[in-house]
Formats: sequence, C-alpha cells, structure tokens
Amino acid sequence: MIEHSFVGRSADLAFLHQQLKTVEDRPHKLLLLTASAGGGKTRLVEHFLAGVSDDCTIIRGRCWDNWAAVSYHSLREALRQLPVSANATHPHLRTFLCNEREDTANMISPQVLFPAIGDLLEQATALQPLILFLDDLQWADEGTLEWLDFCLHQQEELPLFLLAACRSEEFSGLQHFFERLQDARQQDRLLQRELAPLDRSEVAELAHTVAPTEAWNENAIEQIWHLSEGNPLLALENIRAHGDSAAPSTHSDPLRHRLQILPSETRNLLCQAAVIGECFGVESLATALNQDPLETARTLDDIWHAQHLIGPDGEGYRFAHARYREVLLESMSPALRRQYHARLAAQGNHIAPEQHTYHLVHSSDVRTGARALLKQGDDLRYRANYRDVLRFYTEALWHVQDQGNDDELLLEIYQRIGDLQLWAAHEPELARGYYEVALRWVQSPQQ
Repeated sequence: MIEHSFVGRSADLAFLHQQLKTVEDRPHKLLLLTASAGGGKTRLVEHFLAGVSDDCTIIRGRCWDNWAAVSYHSLREALRQLPVSANATHPHLRTFLCNEREDTANMISPQVLFPAIGDLLEQATALQPLILFLDDLQWADEGTLEWLDFCLHQQEELPLFLLAACRSEEFSGLQHFFERLQDARQQDRLLQRELAPLDRSEVAELAHTVAPTEAWNENAIEQIWHLSEGNPLLALENIRAHGDSAAPSTHSDPLRHRLQILPSETRNLLCQAAVIGECFGVESLATALNQDPLETARTLDDIWHAQHLIGPDGEGYRFAHARYREVLLESMSPALRRQYHARLAAQGNHIAPEQHTYHLVHSSDVRTGARALLKQGDDLRYRANYRDVLRFYTEALWHVQDQGNDDELLLEIYQRIGDLQLWAAHEPELARGYYEVALRWVQSPQQ
C-alpha cells in the first residue's frame, strides 16, 4: 500500500465504524463507496482498515481495467489471502484458488463454486468478523458481481463486511447489478455512500501536512482548493507543484503537467510500465526495455522516492494511483502504444498467457490477434469457469466484426460461442442465436 497523508473524512470514518458494528450483530452487508477518480475512496478504506485490523480479518482484491483479467480475478486475489485457503479441501475450490487446469472436461459452475466459497468464508469468520474490500468495482467482471449477489442472498448469517469502491463517473455500468438487488437495498444490506470533496480547511490541513516547511498563505490555499475542486489527488498534485518554477502558477491539471515534464528516460520507462498494467514486475519491464533488471529496479526505486508516482507492491511495483497510469496512456499515440505492446508480446512464455494474448492483440493485425484470443479461450476450456472462455471469444468477435472482412473467422467464433453457451452455460436459446447466424452465413449465395 502506497501511503499518502490523510485528512478530514471524520463523518465517513464514523459511518464505516457504525456499519462494521452492525455487521458483527449480523446480517452482513455490502457498502459501496463512490467518488470521482482521485476522490480518496481507497485512501479512506485503507485508513479505516488500519484501525480495525486487530479485531477483524481483512482481505483485499482489485478489479482490472482490461479484459485480460479473467473472471473472478479480484475475488480470487482476496480469497488467497485467507489463512484457511491453504487448507481448502474442496477440489473445485482448490482449482479455483490456484487457477490450475482440471483433469476433467467439466468446468466449475457457479452452483458448485459459490457454495464452496461460502464454506471457506464460514471457516474464516469462525473467530472474528471478516472484511472483504474490492477496489475499482466499476471494472468488475460479471462473475464477481454474480458472486456478490449470491453472497448477499444466500450467506446473510456470516459476520462479513463487504466493502467496495467505485468511480462515480462510471457507476452507470453497475446499475443493472443494483437493480437486481432491490430487496437487499430495502433491508439496508446494500448501501451506497458518495464521498464529498475536501472542503477548504481540509485542503489547508493537507497542504501543511504534505509540505510543512512551505510558507502557506491564504491566497495559495484558496487557489489550490479552487483548482482541485476538493479532489484529494488533484489537491495533492497542486500542493507538490506549488513553488516549482517550472510549473505554471495556475495549472488546472498539475498531474498531467508533472508527467509531461519528467525526464524523457523516466517518462519512457513509465510509459512502458503503463502499457503492462497498474501493477508490473521488474523482469518483464526490463526485458521490454532491453535493460538489466537490477538497473531497472534501481531506477524504479528512484522514481518511487523522488516522484511518488509508483511504489512497491509485493515483488513488483504499482502506480500510486490509477490516474497516473491513465494519463500516461492518454498521452501516447496509438502507434507508440502498439510498439510497446509488441515488445511485451515478444516475451512469449515469460508472461502470463492472458497477458501475452492481450499484448499480442494490441500489437498485431486483427486476424492474428483474434486467433490468439481464440487460442487463449480454448486453453481455458478446462479451467474454473466458462466465463473465462467467453471473455476471450467475445473479444475476438468484437475485433473481427470491427474489421468486417473475415467471414470465415466469424463463422468459427460463432460456432465456439454457441457450443460454449449450449454445453457449459446450459443456455440453449443463446446458443441457438449464434448457430443461426453461422447457418445464415453458410447458406448465403456469395459463400
């Protein structure tokens, strides 16, 4: 966890403690915190969790912002942190947690997987309450949302506090999820709380905390508060830019400006890291840049200490905030991003299969990319859930449809999705739709 100063939010913290207390008395609930990007959602939750870590078991998962994240990634990441997960006896649950290929052709259905996860959570909550925090829920896959639905309806007696954070500007993508949980909302087991921007006094407190030796005056505080509109991340960037002669005195986007004026070598390294993802390892980044891993690690440590744009995350690094990565990606031309993806795709077996496919798709022609997606989906046929497969098949379909001139490959994709819907999802009507599209193509005069 990358630490930043924490100010204000006393009412929000009190609300979180109040909700945790009700969970201890059962039933459990899901609390969704919403705010704009950089609005302090994750920082608030981490500050809260630090204060209750002695009394609760805490696990965390983060949703990914690209389709290379297979279904349930954030849930799997969180459950692996439970001490009891190492002793899981259910064979399907062990497969799910390890993401290993099964020996049989039967994929785990939610009807089997979700109760098995429930048994694991029951063991984990036997001694004290459990808090499960899912960050960036706006990027959650359908499987994770389906599990949350199941958990709220089928396991309400567990002392379990489900916490999630979501960008308010992307909340519309979760509307369908909230609509099907109206009963939980009516029972106060599904709550949403919007975080307000920092007020002027809180921005002033943040400025004095981050830069205590700076001679702050009322005009400077007023300007920072006005430019940031109370957004904590933007306020922090304005505070850092204050007094920097290279920064304009009134800069509406200090984050973008700070990244633009980085030394070219530092910026190029961070751009390559941004293409990898929010989290990135030293070895893959060094290979892509044709550098010695030790030298790359030293450079990353220098950026961490001097710029605070990244920080350690396990054996690798993580961007201090998703917005840093997003701004870097936005600043690159499509041609440059494609070349960065090509470097990563060239690593082949040295990176995870789904990541290799992701980079290959974004660095090659459509047909090559679609073939890679189909192969990745085929390789996943014997893993935990058919949704893992469907994500890759569907992505291949989108790419080929956009190109619009490869009907033979479209036929192949339609057949695969139809087979998957029929035999794995047990949705014959959905399967029929894909089969009928394929049949119309076969019977068309031009074919």
